[in-house]
Parts: sequence; structure tokens; C-alpha cells
Amino acid sequence: MENQDFLSEFGNEDVIAFGSVLHKTGKFKNVVKNTFMDRNWVPIKFNTNLGVSSEKWLEEGVSCEILRLGDKSWQKGKIKIRVSVEFCPDEPEITESPLDDIRQAIAEH
Repeated sequence: MENQDFLSEFGNEDVIAFGSVLHKTGKFKNVVKNTFMDRNWVPIKFNTNLGVSSEKWLEEGVSCEILRLGDKSWQKGKIKIRVSVEFCPDEPEITESPLDDIRQAIAEH
């Protein structure tokens, strides 16, 4: 989880409610970040003590409400965790040969 810019539209002091369980969004972000940065992570281990399965977080999303500092009402929605898997090829090592200059000169003529 290299890109840690998730829930960037919410400040760390905003409040997120999962039913009667309240968390500051900053704490929730840390739980998510620490879970996915754990090298031993497997999807079924994700747990925020809400009694919600990992499959629900990853597939359907979990209903919640967020109250931003300064707002007068809660905004209802769902939190859904998306995992991105990508292939990053190794860059080939570039080694210079003393013959490169000679090859280039021959190619130009």
C-alpha cells in the first residue's frame, strides 16, 4: 500500500461511525495502513473489531457515517477497501562497453 492517500478528503480529526462504534478517521486510516503494510497480511485477517468479514470490506463495502469538523450533519455512505496488484518489471542493468563508441562511429558511416 504504497499510495497512502486514501480517504484524503477527510481530516484526521473527522469522525467515522460504524453504527454505535465511533473512530476518528485518522485512527481508522492508521488501522488500514498498518494492516496492509504488515508483510504477513492475508485478506481474512483484516479486523477493526466491528464484527464485519473481510469479504464485506473488499466486495460490498461497510455502511458508515462521517462527520467532518465544522459540518452540522453526518454524511452517510460506505467504506470499501480496494487492493491494487500490479507488476513492476526490474529495469535492465545498463552497462557501457568500451566498444560502444566504435560501434556508434561505424553505424554513422
